[in-house]
Amino acid sequence: MLDKSIPEKSIVMKLSHETADAVKCPVLPEGFSLRPFKEGDQYHWAKIIASVGEFPDNGYALAYFMLYYYRPRIKDVKERCFFIVKDDIPIATATAWSLFGQPSVHWLAVEKEYQGLGLGKAILTAVLECFSSLSPKEDIYVHTRTWSYKAVCLYHSLGFKMLREETVWGNGGAVHKNEYYEAMEILKKIIPPNIYGSLLSTSI
Repeated sequence: MLDKSIPEKSIVMKLSHETADAVKCPVLPEGFSLRPFKEGDQYHWAKIIASVGEFPDNGYALAYFMLYYYRPRIKDVKERCFFIVKDDIPIATATAWSLFGQPSVHWLAVEKEYQGLGLGKAILTAVLECFSSLSPKEDIYVHTRTWSYKAVCLYHSLGFKMLREETVWGNGGAVHKNEYYEAMEILKKIIPPNIYGSLLSTSI
């Protein structure tokens, strides 16, 4: 879940392709499995993403997915969008997207009742393995925000580094601004000091 009580500042992180290639997907807890997108999953995607607070409801989330992913690039969606499922129902998702030749993790989310089980790390490593195949030898970006500070910690645990200046492409040709310095001031107050210190010392 997003913590929208925290001021929102934009964060851009990057993972070297050498580090990404070395990451291995952890074993999923019993009863969970990983699979790529199949027809009908657009509705599951919308439900998962809306459930963590990214959109006001499923309808808004579905409209966004259809506009920027499903309709213009359905072939890519089938190759690049992944789900973790329980009892054949998707409960976590992430996408190995590429815009203007820039590989970027999009829309990582785990439904609230399944958080804390390591599913975020599992779905993220699946995305990284996909990039190793589809975008070999290319560094990987992610755009996130201060109110997703738990995701920031997850990304960093796998080797992503905070970028001080560099930006990343967003859907529709927009560029996500990078508010590194403002974001670090906020993160300093809400994440463990050892993680903050590592984020600071490895920033590039």
